[in-house]
Amino acid sequence: MKKFLPKIKNPDLLAKRQNQIVKASLTLFLKKGFHATTMREISRESGINLGSLYDYVKNKQDVLNLIYDKTFLGVERFDKESLNSQSLKDFIRSYLSNIWTLYDKEVLVLYLNTFALEKGAIRKVLASESKHMDLLTERIGKWTKSSKHNEELVEIVAKLLAFMGAFHALRSWSIRDKGLKSVVDVATDMFTRILEQG
Repeated sequence: MKKFLPKIKNPDLLAKRQNQIVKASLTLFLKKGFHATTMREISRESGINLGSLYDYVKNKQDVLNLIYDKTFLGVERFDKESLNSQSLKDFIRSYLSNIWTLYDKEVLVLYLNTFALEKGAIRKVLASESKHMDLLTERIGKWTKSSKHNEELVEIVAKLLAFMGAFHALRSWSIRDKGLKSVVDVATDMFTRILEQG
């Protein structure tokens, strides 16, 4: 798969327009679905005329790739910032709060539309997911005692925690009356207890 190179070379303008495209696309993909959304609708919703839109993205597939890239960049940024967490509990609470508040729409769109990605893009997503799992495992391992049993437990908890990142996007309707902070606190306590008892 050949990567599309935007025609716009000004990095500030490119970032601004791509953010407009992502925001508009998220709204439309959630409302209508990936396949039912047209580039013309993305153009209208983003406020970028159709001819100019193609200076930033090649097609809808490229828009979906852009959503993945922006989401993974944000998660990677959090992964780097998480090095400053003071405890395992702080790290888990911060991770869930960030994913659930900053990337809820993105996570939902990505879960619903991964099937629409081309093979090359899917390989890229899987590589990013794998890198994310390694970082989560490393961060969690930093606060747990080292043993063969604990290494396996840390790896399992890292995978469960990553999946919990999607929980709010996929099931927010079922916990709406609980409040985000309460759900984050319960999940944080659950993961912390599992690792401490490990």
